[in-house]
Amino acid sequence: CADITLKLWAIEKGDEMFSVGGPTDIIMSCAWNKNGSLITSVCKDKKMRVYDPRAQKVIGEAVAHQGSKGMRVTWLGDKDKILTTGFSKNSEREFMIWDPKNLTAEPLT
Repeated sequence: CADITLKLWAIEKGDEMFSVGGPTDIIMSCAWNKNGSLITSVCKDKKMRVYDPRAQKVIGEAVAHQGSKGMRVTWLGDKDKILTTGFSKNSEREFMIWDPKNLTAEPLT
């Protein structure tokens, strides 16, 4: 049985520092924001999630790309925006820019 969670470890001690569920399938990519206060991930379940590691919870999620091929995610430096790349249902390459404070809205691009 697979444990589908996002985990952070203190490497020196081997201690688990953070663990949160949410994904229902394999995590394809994840990234920290510039100041280290948030993590975002994209998963095979086609969703992007934003996590607050200090509160150990998912603070937002949105359906990112509908295609079955891989997705990637990164923060846009100090702009406080998220960039995802993936594929449409027709296997056309696409990218989207998101406002992490309002993931219920349409992407900015």
